[in-house]
Formats: sequence, C-alpha cells, structure tokens
Amino acid sequence: MINSRIAVAGALFAIAGTATAGISVTPTLTSDYDFRGISQTQNDPAFQLGLTYAGDGGFYMGLWGSNVDFQSGDGGGTGIEDIDRPSTELDVFLGYAWGDADEGFGFDVGAIYYSYPNAGAANFPEVYAGVSKGPFTLKGWYSHDFAGVGDAAWYLESNLTVPMASGFSLLGHLGYSGGEYWSDADSEYMDWSLGLGYDIKDVNISFKYADGSDLPVREPRNLGRFIFSISTTLGE
Repeated sequence: MINSRIAVAGALFAIAGTATAGISVTPTLTSDYDFRGISQTQNDPAFQLGLTYAGDGGFYMGLWGSNVDFQSGDGGGTGIEDIDRPSTELDVFLGYAWGDADEGFGFDVGAIYYSYPNAGAANFPEVYAGVSKGPFTLKGWYSHDFAGVGDAAWYLESNLTVPMASGFSLLGHLGYSGGEYWSDADSEYMDWSLGLGYDIKDVNISFKYADGSDLPVREPRNLGRFIFSISTTLGE
C-alpha cells in the first residue's frame, strides 16, 4: 500500500514541477530525532530530508524521511510494536493553509501517513488541524489506528516562537498524548521543550532541552536531554 502512495506522490511532484509554485528541499542534521518527547533514534543523531511542493492557493504536499532506531519489540515509546529495529521512516503528507498569522489568524489542516518500509505493520495515518496567531500555534492530531494497532490516539500541542535580537528566537513547546491507545495502558503523558533558535541567511540552528519523562515508562529515550539541530531550505 505504501508503495502505491509513494508512486502517486511522485506523479504529483512531476506535475508540480511544471507549475509556477515552488518545490523546496529541507535537509536537517540533528543530535536526536525527538517525536513528542521521545527519541526515535535511541538518543543518537539523525539525518532528515523533506521535500515539499507549495501551491499558490495554500495547498501543499510532500515527503519526509529520517533514519530511526527502535529496539526489537518496541516502538521507541510511540506505541509502535513488533518492529525489528527498522532503519528508515518515510512519511507522505498533504494539507491546506490559509490566513495570515501576522495580520490576523493562520489556519492549517491536513493529513500524514507514517510508514516504516521494512516494518509495514506499524504504518499509520493521522489528520491534523492548527491555528496560529503571531508567535503562537495550537495544533491537534488524531489517528484512528495509532501505530497500526487499531486503537485511536490524539495529540495536542502548543508552540511558541518569539523573535529576539540578532537573528535569535525563543522556542517553546508543550504537548499532551491521549486517547484509547494511551489510556488503555494508563500512560497518557505530557512532553515539553524549551530552547533557542538562530537564523543566518538560509540556515536555521536550534538548541533545546526536550523532556517526555511524564510517560510512566521512564527510559533514556524519554528523559530530559539537550538536542542540537541544523537545517537549511533550498528552492523556496
């Protein structure tokens, strides 16, 4: 199923290449792949690559990939079970954004499909909706089949990006994971992060402290740790 989805996305990108709107590529190097407060790489570095097509009317779609490292039989704390250490995550997403967060409100709705090519049973979809105002964003996520195990789950997050002097910005995040999947295991939890970002031309650098230790299973993957990331976006 995921192969057909990727083929469709590839065809759409080929069509998008003839449009006036742009395609951008975003490579990222990070000291840890943090997903909702939990490391997806056993606290080790990750290389991530995103490809996004943004239409003139607010429609966008893309592909995003990263290396991952889960221990056999667990999903790195995300609920992904029975995986024999997959090495790759590949996601397909599409959405629609409108409004202006600087002048009023910005809105964003869409869907994403998470896939692990060598562990197909763990693939799952999510839909999302968000609203932003100035430096503040509130976003909700929902999956009817979280981690491919048949249980529903939701995630609510708030993000704050406050510009400061000389290209620096203050970065804040607060999230909460809930729903059937998490409540059945009595493990609904909160995650948070706080850090600094720095923009220099087309390069973005961030340094943050991330913590998912509210999860009842306390392991190095979800305990507080510092994360350094550097990325750039080409082709905007």
